[in-house]
Amino acid sequence: MILRRIPTLPLFLALVCLALSPAALAQPTLCEAVENCALTWNTSGDASWFGQTDVTTDGFDAAQSGGIGDDQSSVMETTVTPQGAPFAEIPQQTTKAP
Repeated sequence: MILRRIPTLPLFLALVCLALSPAALAQPTLCEAVENCALTWNTSGDASWFGQTDVTTDGFDAAQSGGIGDDQSSVMETTVTPQGAPFAEIPQQTTKAP
């Protein structure tokens, strides 16, 4: 039987490997996951929403709700205020009986 001594990795290389491992990568925040940190995202209900990278449609990240059961809810919402003129003006009409 031949035993060989395996040299240890230099410290900087070991740290680079650790930094690139999937376990070391941080999960995206909720606003990063929905690609809009300019808005304030509010969550409520029985399960929290969070950013994740496991199941996505764009290959990067997505928002996901925690698990819910019957008669439970999980809500994620934001408020958008239009700037300038309204999107559509609906004229107010009144009719008079003859």
